[in-house]
Amino acid sequence: MDIRTLGQLEVVGDDGELLLPGAPRLRAVVAALALNPRHSLSAEELAASLWHQPPDGARTTVRTYVMRLRRVLPPDRLRTEPGCYRLTLAAEESDAERVDALLDRARRLTSEDPHRAALLDEAAAMWRGEPLSDLGECPVREVEAPRLWELRLAVLHERFETHLALGRHRSVVAELTALVREHPLREQFTRQLMLALHRSGRTADALEVFRRTRDTLVAELGVEPQPELRELEAAILREDPQLLAVPTTRPALAAPAPARYSVAPVRKMDHPAAMPPPVGTFVGRREELARARAVLLRQAPAPTRLMIDGPGGVGKSALLVRLAHEVADHFPGGVLYVDLHGADPARAPAGTDEALSVLLRALEVTQDHPTGDLDEALARYHRQLRTRRVLMLLDNAVTGQQITPLLPVSPESAVLVTSRAPLLGIEGAQHLHVAPMPTADAVELVQLVTGHAESGGATDEWEALAALCGGLPLALQIISMRMAARPRWRLADWLRLLRDEHRRLDELAVAELDVRASLLVGIDQLSSGHEPVDRQAAELFSLLGVAAVGSFCAASMAALAGSTPALCGQALERLADSQIVSAPRPDLYQPHDLVRAVAAEQGALLPAARLHSGLAGLARWYLGALYRVNEPLAGLSILAGRYLRGGTRFPHSLSFATPGEALDWAEEALPDVVSLAGQLADPRYDDVPLDGTGAPLSDFALEALRALENCLKLRVRWRTQEALCALVLRVGERRGEPFARAVALGQLGKVRGQQGQGEESISMLREAWALFRQLGRKQDAMLTTMNLIAALGAAERYEEGVAHGTQALESLGSADFGSAAAALSNNIGLCHVRLGNQTEASRLLLFSYRQGTTPGLRMDAASSLAECHRDFGDPVQAAHWARIGIGHAREHPSPADRVAELHEVLGTALELLGDPQGAHAEWERARTILTSAHRHDAVIGRGSGDGAHGVPVSSS
Repeated sequence: MDIRTLGQLEVVGDDGELLLPGAPRLRAVVAALALNPRHSLSAEELAASLWHQPPDGARTTVRTYVMRLRRVLPPDRLRTEPGCYRLTLAAEESDAERVDALLDRARRLTSEDPHRAALLDEAAAMWRGEPLSDLGECPVREVEAPRLWELRLAVLHERFETHLALGRHRSVVAELTALVREHPLREQFTRQLMLALHRSGRTADALEVFRRTRDTLVAELGVEPQPELRELEAAILREDPQLLAVPTTRPALAAPAPARYSVAPVRKMDHPAAMPPPVGTFVGRREELARARAVLLRQAPAPTRLMIDGPGGVGKSALLVRLAHEVADHFPGGVLYVDLHGADPARAPAGTDEALSVLLRALEVTQDHPTGDLDEALARYHRQLRTRRVLMLLDNAVTGQQITPLLPVSPESAVLVTSRAPLLGIEGAQHLHVAPMPTADAVELVQLVTGHAESGGATDEWEALAALCGGLPLALQIISMRMAARPRWRLADWLRLLRDEHRRLDELAVAELDVRASLLVGIDQLSSGHEPVDRQAAELFSLLGVAAVGSFCAASMAALAGSTPALCGQALERLADSQIVSAPRPDLYQPHDLVRAVAAEQGALLPAARLHSGLAGLARWYLGALYRVNEPLAGLSILAGRYLRGGTRFPHSLSFATPGEALDWAEEALPDVVSLAGQLADPRYDDVPLDGTGAPLSDFALEALRALENCLKLRVRWRTQEALCALVLRVGERRGEPFARAVALGQLGKVRGQQGQGEESISMLREAWALFRQLGRKQDAMLTTMNLIAALGAAERYEEGVAHGTQALESLGSADFGSAAAALSNNIGLCHVRLGNQTEASRLLLFSYRQGTTPGLRMDAASSLAECHRDFGDPVQAAHWARIGIGHAREHPSPADRVAELHEVLGTALELLGDPQGAHAEWERARTILTSAHRHDAVIGRGSGDGAHGVPVSSS
């Protein structure tokens, strides 16, 4: 069992399973007992740990808590003694006790001893956050958490002193910077940071740290810095050479002091396969750590092999080291670590022979093993491992062939391997994928490193920063270090830099850390691969950043690349295997934002003609799919002709068998469509042909808007419609095209009417109608008329709506526009309802229902008839038609607001019929429908006497 109090309280069983229940008071009982491991606590003492003022019956409650804990803790751990309780723990079973032991051992060694640094590194890594932070307000937390936090600061102080004595000043600057921000009044950390900066050649920064600390002390405490700090400043100013004096050679290693518990001897920092120190700013990854611990600590008849994969910069190595430090005590044969350099942009991956040489030296097989016979060397290596229970860490592997000969075969040993691509075919291996950090953890990491004090910033700004770094710990670490070095910059300043896509990668580089170089390692490895598909994948990579879309399938990539779906599918799969793109489901590939930025840099080097042909191919593919979305959707005959012509014009794309399949694809594609439309609206695409008709590539937004008109109505996607309209207006005005303006105003006017902005809607629709008439676009003018009648009704200009609609209806003659007569009659009929003309309203609405040729048109007419009968005091007929409308809505995808309105009308009718329970059920259904459609601003539950009335609805 392992009890961890240096963070949120955790109790971990021997199999790695978390044992403790979530109730805060139960956890507080465990904390109180665990932090007094050699003492028994009475019921009264436990009660005092749980409550500031123990309630009546506290003793009984404590006994109940103890009984519940016995059910989850291992047997005989929680013992009852006369009037007291005690938790039996060995010293190594508590992280706080382990820290005390490590600190005791470290203090027996000199500050220049690498063993001391290793012990203090391990002790510092024990903290996982604020101690006992999950217990809520209770006395045990108020007493123990500050003590444990002070213990952490003591460990950190001694750790930094040791690293500075060993000349490791550069490696501690980032952690010390964060710590000084967190504790600006702790002058010992300020002194260490100043010394580390000065020795790193950053003297100006060291003096700036002193100035800020002095200002803080004077402002908050009214005192000057201690003499030691002032003397250090003076020494830096006079360039005292003693400040730079650090050991140039390491002293001979002394034997470690006897351990109070088992510590693997190979965690010494000087042997060639030593485990690196833990990352001091490690956060999150609780789920991954728990799963990996469970795998490593279970009893198994064969060696444990855990393969950890994930994209570059995602923090696999940090997770590996953190995990290894947590479980190292379970492997008395030692911990062996080898970096195979599969993620190093400056050197080639290590071969098996090179890694083997490092491991043999670590195992002290150095005198007589042959250097030229790999088989003999492997035999000696495995003989050394046969009787040892070791934990082996193979970091940054590239292929399974690279590591297979090195894997331990002893059943009690374990190996952890990190790689970007999953290493398949390893016998007995289990796999753990590491994804980018969740937003909350990413923000916590940045704030931990920067201290976040002077940067300010709202929560959404921190989350935006994390998003711009893609949740990659490498990128987050780099930007955090830069933020720490520029403490006076606002968070908004950093956001402005990172939002510039042309500069983002330049900003994510500091010293030897470089996101761009890290991400390009995988591409370089594919470029030099032996398989043709590897090289095809590398060539395809640059196209991932050419278009402003976040997702690809094999067919869309083929359209962009001018290739075949089969070849592009193979190449995309290879990129997914290499963790360069993710594949959340079959035939869907998504490059990380930072990967797209790197790809965009590579794509910008392609010839302009190649870029233009690729973008035109992708635009045609999208438009073909967008027009074909409407094939399984029944709608107005006028629109059906438009969609058929569009699908014929752009033939090479997707087809859809069912309405659900079509709408689901369109819903998922909308963000990419809007983004691509924004990219192609740029003036440089005015002279690039979209297809053979002479239309320019900048017409993509116009075509997409016309293709999506029905879909956007069905899914009530106002923002998407508004965004596309704005792009169409911008391009149309630049190129002086009245048709583009008419289309945008027509759809934007319809949206404004649905939003209740009647007068603005009428103005837009009148202008669109006039433009369509001037251009001879009779069908578009008729669609605009339908929407104009609805807008006039919304503005309570019912007489105008009737007059305009009647004129349009008469102009149809012998039903030239098919279902247009049904839609017009519906909107005119609703205006008559508002005018109180029951007979004419009923006639027109019944005509609309009978004339309707699709479920959508019949649903609209039934909904209007239900409103008509409700408003004229006939709840029986209102309920009848509302149920008919709901039935038609089930036959075919329907706009959420219209379906919700049917349930609302039915609810009102039921209320009038004396069924309040049924009425409220229908109103609740209406709310649920609108909530799921993100329409929180709609009016629901309109009663029969509240004076609210429906508005004519556009059927186009």
